[in-house]
Amino acid sequence: MGVLCMAEPLCPNCGAEMVLRTARRGKYSGQPFYGCSRYPICKAISRPWEHSSEKGSPDEVTAARQAAATLPPLVFPRRLMARPRRTRAQVRFFETAAIPDWVLSGLSDTFPEGIPDLLVREFSQWRVDFPEPAAVPALNTRENQVLAVCDKILTRGRLTLISPAVQTQLEAMFQVSGRDWTPRRGLTLAPGYAAELGTGTWFDSQEEALLASETLPRILGAGAHRWVIPQVELSSLLPATDSSPQGRVDFLVHHPGMAETVVLEVDGEQHQAHGGRDARRDRALEANGFRVLRIPAGEVGNVRQPATVELARLWNERHDPAPVLNPAEPTSRLVPACKAVHQIQLVILQALKTGFLDIADSALWRITADLEPLWFLDGEQKGALLRIAVDDFLELARNISALYSAHFFRGAPAVGQGQPSKREQAIYISYAPDGQTSTTFHVRDIFVPFRLAQEGFPASPAALDRPSEPVLTYFLRYLFRKESLWEGQYEVVFRALQGLDAIVLLPTGGGKSIAFQLASMLLPGRTIVIDPIISLVEDQIDNLGSYGIDRCMGITSQIVDALDRELAVFHFGQGEYLFTYVTPERFQIASFRESLAALTAHTPVALITIDEAHCVSEWGHDFRTAYLNIGRISRSYCRRDNRTPPLLALTGTASKAVLKDVQRELGIEDFDAIITPKSFDRPELRFQVMHCRSHEKTAKLKGLLGQSLPAAFGVSPSTFFQPRGQETYCGLVFCPHVNGDYGAVSVAETLGESLGIRVPFYSGSAPSRHNRQAWDREKSKVSRQFKRSDNPLLVATKAFGMGIDKPNIRYSVHFGMPASLEAFYQEVGRAGRDRRTAQCVLLVSDDNPAWNRRLLAPATGVEEIASTVKDLPRGENDDVTRMLYFHTQAFRGINEEKKVVLEVLKQLPDPSRQRRINVVFKGINRDLAEKSLHRLILIGVVEDYTIDYASDEFTIQLSGNSKDEIIRAYGRYIAGYNPGRSESVVRKAREHSDLPYTNFVVNMVEHLLAFIYEIVEQGRRAALREMLLASSGGQTEEGLRERLLRYLEETEYSEFLDQLVSAGDAGLQAISESFERDVVSPRVAEELRGQVARYLESYPDHPGFLLLRALSEMYSRDRSPDMARENIMAAVGFACDRYGLSQDQVFSFIAWALKTVHRRDPDLASDLARALMLQNTNGSLARELLRQAPEALGGTASWQLLGLLVNEIDQLLNA
Repeated sequence: MGVLCMAEPLCPNCGAEMVLRTARRGKYSGQPFYGCSRYPICKAISRPWEHSSEKGSPDEVTAARQAAATLPPLVFPRRLMARPRRTRAQVRFFETAAIPDWVLSGLSDTFPEGIPDLLVREFSQWRVDFPEPAAVPALNTRENQVLAVCDKILTRGRLTLISPAVQTQLEAMFQVSGRDWTPRRGLTLAPGYAAELGTGTWFDSQEEALLASETLPRILGAGAHRWVIPQVELSSLLPATDSSPQGRVDFLVHHPGMAETVVLEVDGEQHQAHGGRDARRDRALEANGFRVLRIPAGEVGNVRQPATVELARLWNERHDPAPVLNPAEPTSRLVPACKAVHQIQLVILQALKTGFLDIADSALWRITADLEPLWFLDGEQKGALLRIAVDDFLELARNISALYSAHFFRGAPAVGQGQPSKREQAIYISYAPDGQTSTTFHVRDIFVPFRLAQEGFPASPAALDRPSEPVLTYFLRYLFRKESLWEGQYEVVFRALQGLDAIVLLPTGGGKSIAFQLASMLLPGRTIVIDPIISLVEDQIDNLGSYGIDRCMGITSQIVDALDRELAVFHFGQGEYLFTYVTPERFQIASFRESLAALTAHTPVALITIDEAHCVSEWGHDFRTAYLNIGRISRSYCRRDNRTPPLLALTGTASKAVLKDVQRELGIEDFDAIITPKSFDRPELRFQVMHCRSHEKTAKLKGLLGQSLPAAFGVSPSTFFQPRGQETYCGLVFCPHVNGDYGAVSVAETLGESLGIRVPFYSGSAPSRHNRQAWDREKSKVSRQFKRSDNPLLVATKAFGMGIDKPNIRYSVHFGMPASLEAFYQEVGRAGRDRRTAQCVLLVSDDNPAWNRRLLAPATGVEEIASTVKDLPRGENDDVTRMLYFHTQAFRGINEEKKVVLEVLKQLPDPSRQRRINVVFKGINRDLAEKSLHRLILIGVVEDYTIDYASDEFTIQLSGNSKDEIIRAYGRYIAGYNPGRSESVVRKAREHSDLPYTNFVVNMVEHLLAFIYEIVEQGRRAALREMLLASSGGQTEEGLRERLLRYLEETEYSEFLDQLVSAGDAGLQAISESFERDVVSPRVAEELRGQVARYLESYPDHPGFLLLRALSEMYSRDRSPDMARENIMAAVGFACDRYGLSQDQVFSFIAWALKTVHRRDPDLASDLARALMLQNTNGSLARELLRQAPEALGGTASWQLLGLLVNEIDQLLNA
């Protein structure tokens, strides 16, 4: 049941079923491919591995892949260029139409794999022809910005949402009573209106005019000019190459139901002279899917002419698309009416851009229209619809003006059905074919066989005053259909609109995405979003599409075809996409950096959003080396008009060290830049911890899912797993890895057999024996199906769902222990996003408690852990050792990493010289080479690098820094995390400055690695230790919640703990004073414990934090004496060895600490005293204990001092 099986797929172009066929001709003859069942009407084909997991042999998979290797998996728009209808006129082509929100939702439900491209194009493509302005309008910066934002909002999607106000008014006009409709699987959304070409159209010859006015109507029927576009530029039909022919075609004829798209040419006398050139044009057009028909000029009126007969045949054999909407329902009139309102608003905007209407004073406007051809409007409805469109446009425009502190669009215009006016500030919007005045804007639907690129409107980057909440709420409702923002979201939007950076720490499910998306839509320009995993990219693009914002692109590794990647980057550079989602590695590719420069030449970058920003930090559990380039590169390449776009760094939670790293790497230093909620509490999440031995886990999981969780929700097990749309009880089972025991593959298969349902699985990396590219497509499909609630249960690694917006996840089960409390809270935060109760269960196996404590103790080295875990028999592993296995894979050891750095340096010619070099590292894994370069950047040896991922070639900029500059860079790096240690590490580094340059660099890397291992490795282990303690036996639901919140949230102790980081004595004096004064109850101790535990993840060797963690542990109600012992013992060693504290300082504090522990646990205090004195046999600690400690501890100290005295006497007697 865990294997994924798919039914026959649906056509991505028209939505019909696809059938598996075999290629009969060509290079891939005999190979399989999927073809549309409506062939030859629809010729879409796709790859077999896009529709099922690869169950065939490797040869079969390769063959199937090769069979479709030349097919582009993505559809890119083209810029349509054609002659305007009249001389001295202009034309703009659109592919955008607005519909009600519930209609878009219904279409998405009906076509779950995506609304067919043909349906969208047929409904949303149109043109407006309008006169050239008498003079070029002189818009100032603010006017340009306001109009650019208006254009951005109105053209945000091919099928977008009409404004809420218009939707309500038109629903009342057409008496639409309910929204519970189910669209049919048709291929036209609403029938168009009769479209005639009209008299006076601009042609090159009388024969062309005759063909358009008489012959084509005879063949195609009345109103068929919707399917005909005269004088189309060849550059719109053919790919751009140096050898592409130039010029225009006479007519482009295309209908949704025609088997072929026809280019119709009228051959006059010039054809005789240019026959060879025309033949080359014809071959190029036919090679790109167009059927070329030529009619001699003298036979234009002859309906028996062969080209005319062939056109008639193709037309008569067409299949008219079935309507999605029932013509008898009011919805069939409502939908085209919404489209007409949207068209009118875009026409008004075009008039503003070209100077026909004045932006400042709308009271001067006179807007009249001829809406007679619109069949869906009755008499009075025409005037009412025009008024609705104008009023709603003005409301939108005035709110944008208010946002920009401008006072535009003052006054009410004159609006109504009527004749065109020739006076200034007047436009005439005509859907009729005839009529030509200096103010007429002709609107006509069109249909072409490709998507249309959107025209941009250049504007300068903007930074606004703090906007009012009512204005933001208007746009929130307009764009996202939400009534209010949540805590923290307003502040995110405010800072972004003001052009200020922000680090956004909002809990999972706190609405970080919609905050930056709203801000982006209200700024001129485009937004770049950096996401670490593809599922996040897909989810955010999918969510934006649900709001009618589909001008989005994810440029990721899933774009396998090299040409597709080039096209995606090209269209990004042209500003086609309002939101472009990329992985961080994209910033290391030279061509992407060039496209950034191309984009900013004409369009500003509005925002740079870094999702899951904790990946920027090596301190974070999900560190990605590529993230380190983002801040520097984005600020350099996205700058325009001396303004850098704001950076928004989003994350659910972050430790102190991670937060500092994010601030440092991204250059976000403003004190007010960090946005946090008042509380991280998610009261709708209910926690449960279950303990069992590893071999019992599977049985426990089966019982939990089969009985306990259904009972918790008050439903039967059979009902629990039934798909019911948004009411489905969806759930996630998190596994620690994908393969092997306790992995997602085996758990999904086991649960499928046990529960009798289909249980898919999801993982970031491909499972064993799966092709990576095939798996990328498979997991995308799994993610979409789970989001749609087609499958109620999903087994996944943590790669799924980071930031996934799915409201009805009712439960989560962790089949293994997460790496930290932060990770656990982020992962369970994927449940309950609709604020309804969700169950979060943690299955913990701590089979060897004593052993695990030793492995997790601060003083245990990573090499010892690696050796222990490696030698452990498979059947003796538990949650802790399974996590430590992956931990040791990430931290391979200082010597291993140093070897790679040394090998990298060997292949760099003279690293002491400043230069740019290209190198493919031989014998070094690319990821390891990149990690080594990152180390060299930290100490200032390397300045920058890019990667050609196809050839693994690095382009490296060496800094040429001196040894002293390298030492200073190293010192700055250390001081950024632990100011208390920077002086001592720099002093040690200078001792090696006489080494040869390369040897010196290797030595500096060794120092750097030692620091990283001491801090980062131990910090991650400290986080795992806190996770284990929090899930220990006897933990109640409220107890676990309190422990989580005390770990995550800022408290009154946060400022105090921040000061300890840089204190010269590691804060020992301040700790003793504070603890005596402030810790007056177990609850206070628990609050302090939670905060210190989080700081220890960032500063795991800090003596003050270790001692404070031990003391607060002992004064908590659920204390762990073992934890206290481990921290005190480690603190003493680190204080002297790493922080350079004197024995007198340390022993004085230890004596006080033991006295404090003695109050709570005399036995533990005595044990600690004995253990510490065994480590310190010179009597210094014993004397301090006698001076400070209670009498019970003094006895042990006295015996040690007495023993020392006896030894001295023996030495004197024997001397």
